[in-house]
Amino acid sequence: TADRLQAEEEMLSRHAEEIGMPLQHYDAVDRIGVLVGVLFKGKHVVRGLAKIKVDNDDFPLLLDEIDDAVEFFGNESGGMAVLQEEMRRRMRSSARDDPHHAQQQMLSGSIEYFRRALALQDAALSLIR
Repeated sequence: TADRLQAEEEMLSRHAEEIGMPLQHYDAVDRIGVLVGVLFKGKHVVRGLAKIKVDNDDFPLLLDEIDDAVEFFGNESGGMAVLQEEMRRRMRSSARDDPHHAQQQMLSGSIEYFRRALALQDAALSLIR
């Protein structure tokens, strides 16, 4: 029974890790925006002053977190092709519909966070330039 309990404990630990993985990436995207000077207002990305400097010891770790989030949300949402198609669809519907209503539409969670993670990646890389 000790072996069975050990195996069950390992399985439950892996399951808990899998459940926590998406939360880790959502948290990273929400937390890092302010650090690299990005604010998300609806579908708009607002750039401001970054709170982190490139020479900060934490900057490489921040880049890794952003890259991990881009990879995760890219896989979850279907990647760049799905994001581009969704943006085209929104542009077509905003041309036909009330522009104010179309502006309020939000993307699905994974696609929206993929868009945000890409914006963070762009902002972080622009700090290096």
